[in-house]
Amino acid sequence: MEKLDHAVTRMVFENYGEEKYHDDHIRSVVYLHKFSKYNDPEKTGMDVGIHGHTDKDFSTVLYQNHVKGLEIKSKDDEWISFDPVPSSFICMAGDGFKVWSDDGIHTCEHRVTLRENDVRYSLALFSYKEGETCVPNELVDKDHPLKYKPLHLLEYVQYFMKNYRTLGPNFSIKTLWCLICRVRDSKSIPLLLFYLINMRRVFYYSIFSVCLFSICLCGGHHVIASYLMSIACWIQF
Repeated sequence: MEKLDHAVTRMVFENYGEEKYHDDHIRSVVYLHKFSKYNDPEKTGMDVGIHGHTDKDFSTVLYQNHVKGLEIKSKDDEWISFDPVPSSFICMAGDGFKVWSDDGIHTCEHRVTLRENDVRYSLALFSYKEGETCVPNELVDKDHPLKYKPLHLLEYVQYFMKNYRTLGPNFSIKTLWCLICRVRDSKSIPLLLFYLINMRRVFYYSIFSVCLFSICLCGGHHVIASYLMSIACWIQF
């Protein structure tokens, strides 16, 4: 599966005229294998295997058994059931590929819906580029302005996994980019991720300091209260 990923990414790099970067890309890639089992929907009472999402890696190679279930979202926002040839592999672009191509390659949004009364198995290979994923300089000019700043895939995945309950399965690089555009003079995505990860912690620190401020103020300890409020302001900014 890794050799297949190498071949597919090389073809894409060559198509973009960026084959000179492919060897360095392969040397910086780490892989994760995931085996999934989807039980008979009649037994579980659920037909949802995986909710619609985009992969948070660079590229994905997927193999599944004879039981159908994979659905891909079209440009018209319609879910299309995908029925691959037996013993075939499915290659999908992840959010990292979207960044590298500066939005030229669209991330494949997909889900798994269980409609057959049988057990479905799948084996997926996820590739993650270590360090930052950047748009090649040759892909940027006056007619094709830069859309994505450098993305650290592993930090991006860690942030998503840690905050999954809040973000939900629909969170994608496009959502993250909208947040980046709101951060003035942002130079690197990792800085924004650090900010987002610590926002909740900062909020609780601030509430705690304000509560102490109120208690001290009521007790007449104005100096201590002023000091605590200064700490709260420093933590926020």
